[in-house]
Amino acid sequence: MPFGENNHHVSIRLIDFENLDNNQYVITNQFRIHYRETKIPDIVMMINGIPVVVGEAKTPIRPSVSWLDGAHEIHNIYENAVPQLFVPNILSFATEGKEFFYGSVRCPLEFWAPWRLSNDDDAIARSFGLGGVGKELKDLLNPTRLLDIMRNFSLFSSNKKKTAHEDNTAFSAV
Repeated sequence: MPFGENNHHVSIRLIDFENLDNNQYVITNQFRIHYRETKIPDIVMMINGIPVVVGEAKTPIRPSVSWLDGAHEIHNIYENAVPQLFVPNILSFATEGKEFFYGSVRCPLEFWAPWRLSNDDDAIARSFGLGGVGKELKDLLNPTRLLDIMRNFSLFSSNKKKTAHEDNTAFSAV
């Protein structure tokens, strides 16, 4: 950015990967965003004001509703209606309180996957759909894990026809 002496371009670090405590982490509920129309994702996690995770939580009491309904809403509705929300996106997730799945931007729903805890002593409870979602969500949204995914497992794409400052760079976690 041209913030240096005589408007020279200098690098701006939006996220501190070295000292994670220097970043601000906010999880919102019912985040309103408008582009062509207003959409309200259930959960948006931001790091330093940058939206990096979008989540959709469906009701656990209607048997006809599953995590797939939430994933469909993110993938087919939000990603198209408010695409700017997904430019800095690391991942998205969906749950109905029993199952918890995540995927990257534009990832087909059949490739979304459950998040598995490495040392999960409650495997039996999770197999019955009890108590695992909260632990899985907390583990996946841990700032150390998210920033590791962003830094080491994200692919960046750009439009080579534009100069660097005109480029709308997008990235997606693998």
